[in-house]
Amino acid sequence: MNNRTKGIAFEQYVRQILESNGIITQSTIASNDYGADILFDYQGYRFVVQCKCLSGAPVSSRFKR
Repeated sequence: MNNRTKGIAFEQYVRQILESNGIITQSTIASNDYGADILFDYQGYRFVVQCKCLSGAPVSSRFKR
């Protein structure tokens, strides 16, 4: 499985979690989406989700505290 396939599978997993909680989701087109992967409306707000399936420890020092 390549990284792209893993990323798509992770996006589907995140969508399943949202939809299992009654949230209707919408996927974006794979290109020219400015990083947006999933869109949904909840309690009057529009949410844009960018999914990242990473392995290993986070790089940013703010996560090391």
